[in-house]
Amino acid sequence: MRQYKTWFALTFFWAPLVVALLLNPGRNGSHLPSRRPPAFSSGTN
Repeated sequence: MRQYKTWFALTFFWAPLVVALLLNPGRNGSHLPSRRPPAFSSGTN
């Protein structure tokens, strides 16, 4: 029974990382033009 909870935890923990890798194959995503919103770049909320 506990294995189910472990699988859920692992899935929820790795899901974002896997999605990020699928969206940005390799580590060249940082070289792409900044897609971050201006608010993120300004640093002041």
